[in-house]
Amino acid sequence: KEGERLAKTFALTSWPTILILLPNGEVLRRLGALEVPDQFLAGCCSEYWNAWMGAENAAPPDKKKIAENMFVLATWFPQTDQGKHAIGQEKRYESDPEWKSRWDELAKETERKNLWAKADARVKLKRKKEEIAEPLKALVENHAGTKEATDAAALAKKLGVKLDAPV
Repeated sequence: KEGERLAKTFALTSWPTILILLPNGEVLRRLGALEVPDQFLAGCCSEYWNAWMGAENAAPPDKKKIAENMFVLATWFPQTDQGKHAIGQEKRYESDPEWKSRWDELAKETERKNLWAKADARVKLKRKKEEIAEPLKALVENHAGTKEATDAAALAKKLGVKLDAPV
């Protein structure tokens, strides 16, 4: 039944299929049965690398797109050559307000998604309230006004988790 649910959720039509998922369940990359596994990671990185280079070579350069593609490489593929290069290039761009604004938005968004995924996983794994409180408290304190912070406060209330107590 779980396999059927996953097949429907991710529109799987061939086996094996390998997915790289973001914490919110969004598919970052999909490897189908007809792709060569050795080319999977390279293909994924090349996609973001090419988009980064295209945004850099545009007239004028699209700083937001540069930040978006660098961010994926630096955050999700830091062990690859492209990821290492993106990490090394951050200093080159950090003084650009448009690039920095988008980079910071992506970092905050990723942090929120990761904290929510952590809280959700701890609830599903039936962890202690103190363990569940940690990511919920971080969401409420550091991301006030966001959907995740509102959801975190509601979940804490539902579970009887006090967020004002030390974690």
